[in-house]
Amino acid sequence: EDGGLRYIRYGSQEVVRGIYAAVRDRNWGTIKPVFRGFEVSEGSDSFEVRFVAEHRQDDIDFVWDGSIKGSRDGTISFTFDGAARSSFLKNRIGFCVLHPAELAGAQAEVETAAGT
Repeated sequence: EDGGLRYIRYGSQEVVRGIYAAVRDRNWGTIKPVFRGFEVSEGSDSFEVRFVAEHRQDDIDFVWDGSIKGSRDGTISFTFDGAARSSFLKNRIGFCVLHPAELAGAQAEVETAAGT
């Protein structure tokens, strides 16, 4: 949905309400992207979506390549590789992960791409 993922479940339990990449200006305003070049590949037990997102408003010009992959073992990966095409002030450029309210206070384990 709009370049992100919504309502991810593990079995019957919703574990992620949404994951998306945001570009926020110096006042925390969200710069809506325009998406280009959607490519979708589906296998019998996997998928991959690739696209380009461009965020342009006033002095902001930021573009990124996105890739969302789902594999047979249930792993989902979402990558974001971007570049500023202008100089601008910002408060966030990166992923936002939203969890359902009923998981408030639950323990979570997060691992970086480097394995830490």
